[in-house]
Amino acid sequence: MVLQACLNGTRSRLEHEAVPITPAQLATDARACRSAGARSMHFHPRDENGIETLDPGICAEALRAVRSVVATAELGLSTGIWIEGSATATRAAVESWHELPDMVSVNLSEDGALELIELALRRGIEVEAGLASVADAEKLVESEFAVRCRRALVEVEGDDSASAVALAGEIERVVYPTGIEQLHHGIGGATWAVLEAARDRRHSIRVGLEDTLVMPDGSTARSNARLVRAAASL
Repeated sequence: MVLQACLNGTRSRLEHEAVPITPAQLATDARACRSAGARSMHFHPRDENGIETLDPGICAEALRAVRSVVATAELGLSTGIWIEGSATATRAAVESWHELPDMVSVNLSEDGALELIELALRRGIEVEAGLASVADAEKLVESEFAVRCRRALVEVEGDDSASAVALAGEIERVVYPTGIEQLHHGIGGATWAVLEAARDRRHSIRVGLEDTLVMPDGSTARSNARLVRAAASL
């Protein structure tokens, strides 16, 4: 099983002062998360204004900075369609990368997802298939990529723990026959309930300031490393 740290996502430092933005901040955070037990790092590179980007130079700088301090961890970037604004622009950006991440997350709900998966695999980048619904899971299973992706990223958003855990279970059942590794995570108030259920079912999990700003007891998290350490102790 893998414990992944999601370092920043779309969050700004206005939401939490510990959100890493620059390559140096990402590297510092990744090193702390690795020491806390994370084997995988997921992050969103930012430009000089703190805006998410898939620009090849900016992504390369961020990847090199993080790799320099956590050489043994797998590094993953987001390909969320909002970052570049369209499926076409996203594919063009990924095609232009010269420093490659170990993997990318691709949201099956977004336009051009299957084409983007094919491009990433062709470039030698592993794929985490983002599944936020049963329809996403069915789309993956019915495609040629179900057994070619690195893992299924089961991601459920919301504050109602029972509903979030139930949805994760429904997605899990659709994907299970493929044998693909599953990594579960919550987004929002149900995060810790989703992680606990996933660990009970022996799935990989992820946590970080991208997904939640609070610890299991409801207190404000001081850092990504504190969140990772709490997840590691589940």
